[in-house]
Amino acid sequence: MKILAIRGKNLASLSGEFEIDFRREPLKHAGLFAITGSTGSGKTTILDAMCIALYGSSPRLDNIKNSNAIERFGKAALQESDPKTILRRGSTEGYAEVDFSAVDGNEYRVRWSISRTRNNPNGSFRPTSYDLHNLSDGEHRPLSATEHSKMIPQLVGLTYEQFTRAVLLAQGNFSAFLKADENEKATILQTLTGTEIYSRISALIYAKCAEAKKELELIEEKKKGLVILSDEELGTLEARMKELLLQQQNNENEIKTLTAQLQWIERLQQLQKEHDEAVKKVDEATLKLEECTPIIKKVERIDSVQQIRDTFIQKSSIEQQLGGHTAQLSTLKENMQGTEKEYTATMQLSKEAETLLKEAQERYDAFKPTLNQALKIEEQIKGCIKSAKETSENLERQKKEHSTTLMAIENSKKTQQAKEKENCEIADWFHKYREFESIIPAIPGIVVNIQTIDNARSQAAIREKTITNAKTLLAQSEERLADVTKRKEELDKALTSEIATLRKRLVEGEPCPVCGNIHHLFTATDEKTLAETELEKAKEEVRKSEELLKSNIEGYRKEISSGESVIETLDKQADELHGKNLGLMQGIENANAILTQENAATKLQNLASEWKRKSEKATAIKEELSVTAKSLELSAARAADQVKEVEATERALLAINDEHKGLKAKLTHLLGDWGTTEKAESELGKSIAEANRRFTEATEKKASAADLYNRLKGSVEEKTRLIASQKADCEKLSSEITRYLQNRNDGLTIDGLKELIEAGKEIQQMRATIEKCTKAVTESKATLAERVRNIEEHHKAEAKPKEQKDFEAIKDEISVIDAQRRICAEEISSINATLLKDKENNALFAQYRDEYDKKEENARNWAELNAMFGSAKGEKLMRHAQGYTLDILLEVANKHLKEFSGRYMLSRISPSSLGIKVIDLEMMSDSRSVHTLSGGETFLTSLALSLALSTISSNRMSIESLFIDEGFGALDSETLKSAMEALEQLQSQGRKIGVISHLGEMIDRIPTRIKVLKSGNGKSKIEIV
Repeated sequence: MKILAIRGKNLASLSGEFEIDFRREPLKHAGLFAITGSTGSGKTTILDAMCIALYGSSPRLDNIKNSNAIERFGKAALQESDPKTILRRGSTEGYAEVDFSAVDGNEYRVRWSISRTRNNPNGSFRPTSYDLHNLSDGEHRPLSATEHSKMIPQLVGLTYEQFTRAVLLAQGNFSAFLKADENEKATILQTLTGTEIYSRISALIYAKCAEAKKELELIEEKKKGLVILSDEELGTLEARMKELLLQQQNNENEIKTLTAQLQWIERLQQLQKEHDEAVKKVDEATLKLEECTPIIKKVERIDSVQQIRDTFIQKSSIEQQLGGHTAQLSTLKENMQGTEKEYTATMQLSKEAETLLKEAQERYDAFKPTLNQALKIEEQIKGCIKSAKETSENLERQKKEHSTTLMAIENSKKTQQAKEKENCEIADWFHKYREFESIIPAIPGIVVNIQTIDNARSQAAIREKTITNAKTLLAQSEERLADVTKRKEELDKALTSEIATLRKRLVEGEPCPVCGNIHHLFTATDEKTLAETELEKAKEEVRKSEELLKSNIEGYRKEISSGESVIETLDKQADELHGKNLGLMQGIENANAILTQENAATKLQNLASEWKRKSEKATAIKEELSVTAKSLELSAARAADQVKEVEATERALLAINDEHKGLKAKLTHLLGDWGTTEKAESELGKSIAEANRRFTEATEKKASAADLYNRLKGSVEEKTRLIASQKADCEKLSSEITRYLQNRNDGLTIDGLKELIEAGKEIQQMRATIEKCTKAVTESKATLAERVRNIEEHHKAEAKPKEQKDFEAIKDEISVIDAQRRICAEEISSINATLLKDKENNALFAQYRDEYDKKEENARNWAELNAMFGSAKGEKLMRHAQGYTLDILLEVANKHLKEFSGRYMLSRISPSSLGIKVIDLEMMSDSRSVHTLSGGETFLTSLALSLALSTISSNRMSIESLFIDEGFGALDSETLKSAMEALEQLQSQGRKIGVISHLGEMIDRIPTRIKVLKSGNGKSKIEIV
């Protein structure tokens, strides 16, 4: 995890927008940088913006214990701990924004923003908005407060509490991890090192143990639920089963016999019914056959005339055809007479059409010379039209070019006027600042001097604060040295009994009168262990405290002397440079005020830049005006030439139009109303075509009429021959029929014969009816004989009852026996189910026994693991595993601590605890509580732990950013020097460390700085150098 950029707008004293981008120089390659500024300028606000954007809160807000409503936000009365209170007074909107690299490898930008309603500085606050932008893939999405509180810690890889222990050492919160309880330490270490698996393993062991135990209990419950039959019970059931099977077999045999008898009676009744039906069908068929006698006689009479039937039918057919042919012959003769008249008319039309065609052709031949002359004139007219079109297009083009030239002249004049106006404005500006003309070349040197002066005075102010702090610390150290010296003299005179009396007076939390410590290793309860060696030990502690205080006093005096000397040098340098600048600006009115105004260097640089820009602009305008004047002159000449070209083209167009009119008059004279040769040719062609069409049509009609007459004539002749032939055939057939009737000698007439032949058409149907009745009589008699045989055979069957029994009596007997059989079957089924269940239970019991034996060993193993490592929430193994992690952390922290100060070393309170104690190497490796450390000692220890946390977390997530807010002021000069050297060494590890401090000695050693500069009215701005 790495912080890439911090941005904000209208936050506390930081008015407007600000940006700190660690990806750009000079911060890009600065592993260590300082955040500097006077008290209240807004240094900590930068860290507040980072925390609020990521987590919606900050350590400074968390430290507000009694949060009261404040009224400075108009209608929106907020609690002092509300993040919205960071909005600058009088602002209507603000935001805090952070770019960071996340644990998933992507880069993100998260923004926390607030605003007031109606853009009113006293308006109510709108709901806080959150936005997340994935800088790697461009995805952007707004977040709710809940989504923000869940997603950002996941992406950062740290909760808010973990972030403020491993990334940000806030003012007053340095010892948060150092003094955190064991569970909190374990959670932080687990998150940073990615060892959550130990918690999961611990919880899994606990769950597996419970699961294994539950499985054993479940098997026991299953075994208890099984019912196993005894041998005696099994024997009784088997004997009863044999009895029931025998009884069941007897019942089935009896039912089988009775059922067969019942079926024999049912079959006999069915056969008797079928016999009666067969008798009935024989009677019905015989009756129907007797009813067919008249039909049989009629068929015999029809059969007797079959020899003459074909002759009679042939004669009738010829007579019918003969009538049709006679009518057709009459029609053909009438049609032939009409066709002859039509042929005569078409002959006359053909002659008239031929005459018209000859006249039309003669008129066309006579007009041909005139038509050729008209065609030549039309070609000339086409040439005139083409020439007129081309000339018109050329004229239009010339007019457009002329218009374009005039527009270009107008635009050039406007440009010329604008440039002349701009040139006048530049001249006015130079006149306004004419007194600065002589110093323009010297401004870069003046600016460098001003920046050097500002830097010297800033350094002097920092030195003054450092001297003030050093004087305060010097006074405190001298006062404490006097107390220690006095206590040393008293201790030298003290006896063992007096020491015991002093220890009785010690109260936890109040300073010791001897060493000043508020935590006491010995109290009145230690009276029996007091010895002379303890007195010597107490004297040694006082002696070391005296030496340390003397060393500190000497260091403070040197620091004050050195600081005052540096301030004097800086002030002298600033005065010299200011005098030099006044000399360079000689002749400038209010030169001193200009040099001492706010942002003087920037304003002078802007003046020089603007002077150069306007000079270059004036030169460019002069060149542009010259070019524009030449362009106007050329454009005017081109416009005059274009007017001449247009006039010449217009004269040529008039000449072409006159020629076109003359040719048009000649053509009208030649063609008359036709107007064009095309129309003349069309009209003449139409008259010839119409005459030709009439001639062709008349010729075709004449040929058609002739053809039709010839065909009709042939048809009349053919039809006459056919009628004569049919009449002869008809007379011959009539004679043959007369002879047949005479030879029959039974009085049959022609009409009778005709009737019989007509009835013959239905003879097939009559024959079918007779055949059907005959067949029905034969089949019904055969069926009756078969039914009689079936009854005789049925009486011979074995199933026939030996004695006469009633049908219903047999059914009742079967029902009784069947009921007995069902009862027997149900009991058999019940016994079988009991035996099968007993078999299954025996198999299950054996299975459960084997399963229990296997799972018992598994449960025993899980129980042993659970006793050592298992816990419901995973804390047992986590604490155990994080103990090893803490050992590694303390080993790394001790290396940093050794670089800071060789006096202390950190260690675990006990192998089973995650608590931390301090070993004082200068006090015979005496163990001390972390709560007994002084402010400076606590800060160094916490800093060492934070650096160690960052180091050991790199295997899981790389924490590459660390911010330290104050805390260095509690260090003596030697310890501060060691701490700075250790921090500087960390740059080579790729970490970026930012520190907030007022110590000049510390700031001097850090070249890269984020300066928070006050600009008046409670406003500050950020400058990165």
